[in-house]
Amino acid sequence: MGVNLSAFAKDIPSGSRVCLDSAVSIYHLEGIEPWVPLTTALVASIAEGNMGAVISTVSITELLTKFFGPKGLESKLLENAEIFLQTLPNCLIRSTSYGIARLGAKLRANFGLRTPDALIAATGISERATHFITNDVKLLRLGSEQFNVIVLKNYVAPTPTEQP
Repeated sequence: MGVNLSAFAKDIPSGSRVCLDSAVSIYHLEGIEPWVPLTTALVASIAEGNMGAVISTVSITELLTKFFGPKGLESKLLENAEIFLQTLPNCLIRSTSYGIARLGAKLRANFGLRTPDALIAATGISERATHFITNDVKLLRLGSEQFNVIVLKNYVAPTPTEQP
């Protein structure tokens, strides 16, 4: 698969404030292809101070759940995820407040979102994110009205041998 990093970087200009959907952190920390080049560039840009980021505690719940599943605690992976979350420079972690929950309810009602997606988006809006980074095309409904929705799938193209 081909990844268009230049278009991705162009669509999220320096000085942006991004809200990261759960999948972005999951792809990055678990090394899931073909998304890693995109998430690595994004995380590097955040760490270097080219943009700010916000992560909802709802995303943390979604990210860490697998480490507490029936297979037991995967301590090294959990430790790596927690270090990433707690030390990424220029990144705020925000809890769901009453105001965020209220806005989440409004987004859920107006756009037909699942509760976690509505709360994560509401967190980004309340923190004045300019971009919402996701891989869920359903969240494009939020675009332009709230912030620019960036869907990772739009930056990955199948190689010629993978096309139908």
